[in-house]
Amino acid sequence: MGIEVQYRRLSKAEFDRICRDPKQRKDFTAPNIPGFDLDELMKLASDPQALQAKGPEIAAAFQRGREDPTRANLDKEWHALHFLLTGDSSMDTKHHAKGPLHNVVMGGRKTKISTGYGPARMLSAEDVRAIAEALGQISVDDLRGRFSAEEFNAADIYPNPQPGGWSVEEIEGVFHLYPPLVTFFQQAAKAGEIVVVYAT
Repeated sequence: MGIEVQYRRLSKAEFDRICRDPKQRKDFTAPNIPGFDLDELMKLASDPQALQAKGPEIAAAFQRGREDPTRANLDKEWHALHFLLTGDSSMDTKHHAKGPLHNVVMGGRKTKISTGYGPARMLSAEDVRAIAEALGQISVDDLRGRFSAEEFNAADIYPNPQPGGWSVEEIEGVFHLYPPLVTFFQQAAKAGEIVVVYAT
């Protein structure tokens, strides 16, 4: 398992509606499995036979959910990306008004939506535009040029792969996730949407 960082883009009006409704706030960070709500999944989890029978359907729905363009997932590569973008190994989630690269992973203002790892954070439409512009100027090759296994291991960058620590093979996951994240922020910026960042 481990800590994953996820993103959702939506309109500010939709976000405000979700924040006013306790059930929607609770469901907001649930896995995106189209056709299954959180209560149904919880019931299935307590019935192994029903869960086994629905398994292929759930797996297919989960895959569809992973392809949802209004969501993005950094899996466990969030700290590595943050370090490559900023050179900062801390896990300070304080929002930086003039720090779009910091805000990609660690920024955003705290919301009423909570997860097991603290409150979800909201990036305003203005923040999203600044992030999209900043990311658009950094290529995968730029990130590759910033990687140093020695620096990553010395800084104890999460999830600190074992055995052996970070290597050129281990960092490839970040380079695979980066272009879709850039596209995600660019599409959100174009639509004038906000982005909510949260850990699960």
